[in-house]
Amino acid sequence: ARFARGSPPRRDGESQPLYYMADPDTNKKVVDGMDPVSGKAVPNPKPHYNLQGLCFLDHTQAAWISGLGDVGNVLLGKDATHFESLDKQANGPKLVAEEVENACWARPYKLVVRAQQESYQGESRVKVQLVSAERMGFKELTKRMRDEMAGGHDAAHPESPAAKVLRAA
Repeated sequence: ARFARGSPPRRDGESQPLYYMADPDTNKKVVDGMDPVSGKAVPNPKPHYNLQGLCFLDHTQAAWISGLGDVGNVLLGKDATHFESLDKQANGPKLVAEEVENACWARPYKLVVRAQQESYQGESRVKVQLVSAERMGFKELTKRMRDEMAGGHDAAHPESPAAKVLRAA
């Protein structure tokens, strides 16, 4: 699959944050230096990726997926602390947006996703979470494309496992 674009702005017009500050030991969100659940002080929180509304596509269709933590390191090629430092600069949001766009636009990835049905405001929907991502090299990509054209991995077929997962999304 190829990364197509990140999330649209939220309803309030602000863009989705790329990361949140987290306890380095638990990766739980930290607000004002405190773990909001336990009330424990966290002296040195670190940024942790919170990637929402990622659009990936291949020759069959597109899927909106979210991902946390290490998948951000693979997709963006940098630790979340890099984007935290960019955010603190004068034109930080613009720099972050440009760097995200350049980091992963149209690069091929091998993705592992988890789809789970959930209920939100009384409506049933499928939540698709990115479990792992791996950049594909040119050699592996061309081999996969050759195999698909020869019928070895017919992901375009409507009954293939890949098509079923994307259709569920």
